[in-house]
Amino acid sequence: MILERILRFILRIFAGMLALVSFALFAFGLFVTISFRQFEENDYPDMIRVNPILMLVLFLVAAVLIMKLVSIMRGGWKVPVIAATIASLVISAFFIVVVRGLPTCDAKLLDDIVRDFYRGSYGALKQGGYLSTYPFQLSWCFIVDIAAYVAGFGNYIPYWIANALSIVICALALCGIADEFFENDKKRTFSVRGCAVLVALCLWLFTYSTYIYNDIVSLAPLFAGLYMTVAFLKRRNPAAGLPGVVLLGVSWWIKSNGLIALIAAFICIAGCIFADSRPHKRKKMKKYMIRVMAAVGALILIVAVPLCLRIVTYSHYERLSKLNIPAGTPAMAYIAMGLTESDGKCGWYNGDNVRYYQDNGDNASLASAAAMPVIAEKMKLYTSDARFFVSFFGRKFLSQWADPTRGALREQELTARHRNRIETLKGLDFMNPFADFWVFGGGFGFLSWEMRVWQLLLYFFAGIGFAAAALGRIRVNSGWGLIIIFITGGMLFHEIWEASGRYTLRYVLAEIPVAAAGISVIANKLDALREPMERRRLRRYRDRRMGKLK
Repeated sequence: MILERILRFILRIFAGMLALVSFALFAFGLFVTISFRQFEENDYPDMIRVNPILMLVLFLVAAVLIMKLVSIMRGGWKVPVIAATIASLVISAFFIVVVRGLPTCDAKLLDDIVRDFYRGSYGALKQGGYLSTYPFQLSWCFIVDIAAYVAGFGNYIPYWIANALSIVICALALCGIADEFFENDKKRTFSVRGCAVLVALCLWLFTYSTYIYNDIVSLAPLFAGLYMTVAFLKRRNPAAGLPGVVLLGVSWWIKSNGLIALIAAFICIAGCIFADSRPHKRKKMKKYMIRVMAAVGALILIVAVPLCLRIVTYSHYERLSKLNIPAGTPAMAYIAMGLTESDGKCGWYNGDNVRYYQDNGDNASLASAAAMPVIAEKMKLYTSDARFFVSFFGRKFLSQWADPTRGALREQELTARHRNRIETLKGLDFMNPFADFWVFGGGFGFLSWEMRVWQLLLYFFAGIGFAAAALGRIRVNSGWGLIIIFITGGMLFHEIWEASGRYTLRYVLAEIPVAAAGISVIANKLDALREPMERRRLRRYRDRRMGKLK
């Protein structure tokens, strides 16, 4: 159908652009890396030069080992997926035991706010309070409330367990997405194997297992929902699609960055309804109508589930506090901050969004009006100076997407220092030599280098996967479309929104199945080259045997 071809052509264009971006990030990573300053209260990403020859050698060695490992694995895809799952759980548990992270920054503040709620104090919801500025954080307050009710305040074992389980679910879902990208059994097997290897080497994700906040917990419903939605788009099975979009709504409720996934799912499901509108025979009409009704139901749930969750959460705290929940800092305040450079950081947090809101009496409309002239001034500056435009947005993009750690080591160092301060007051010595080795010493250096090489592997193989999709070597179905739109939307969104390496982790994880598809493409090419060689070797062997018999 014409519309279906047009949609696939558009997706192939986006895949081509993502391929170029991935290869550009790969090339950048050979020469420069992003590193955060230690012992700072705020995030300071610095660009540091690395030895390109050393990086290239490490990359080539790792790439050859991965390709060899993918080709010699036995038992289909089950063994590597099980191995990746076990690795995810064991390594996450290791970092939990070593670091024993405590909440810091916003998470610590929210922890204290929930303690105040228990005492009947709701000052955080009043004008000038934290939750008056960021009311969407009430969802995390709700989770902290439940954890405190179950395990008590100061007991962070439930958070660590939730992080570890979320990482394991995320690993399984990523392998599932990699499996859905192909129809051919051989290509699917190679893809899942490649995904399992990349997941097992994703140490920056496992390092986050000790992080007390909503980022990691939100990954489980996010990627489980993406996997189910990809399966629904591929097979139109309502049993996968409807729970999938519900999970995406839950992920958004936990972490507001999940909005990009909801928008991507809405676009893809709506596109499928129109693309699948060709005439059907009468005997197939019933199945067709079921698919259409399931898609319409999924679109309704995409909107309804997040709204219902937010209404329930806000109503709960309004009932307890007898206060109205304000609108909070408006989007325009975030955009104005995202277009501002301060302390050498392009679009990173500098407090301007809060200032616009609180200077206007916690009035969202007035804050938006105050931010608009700033946005207009910045856009005028960027459009009048092309060099500054490229410099600002290029540095902002690289500070997020070229960070091999995704902020994981920065958060680990911050929480270790925080625990050190807390336990020093109690007369305890937290920073034992083993913990100090992984947070500040040789272990920190090992993790940094491993993450740099892993990032090169990801961007190179993802570039191959995107390029194969753009050139038609891989059939771009609706499942591919969901991941492509999700990643593209994340890149564009955080070019105008607040920047942070931690915010990109969900989009980088979504590239793992694409990189696995790239590994599958290469593995199939190598396998095709090996087949004639194997046949020639077998023929020579038979000829030698026949010669001896004669």
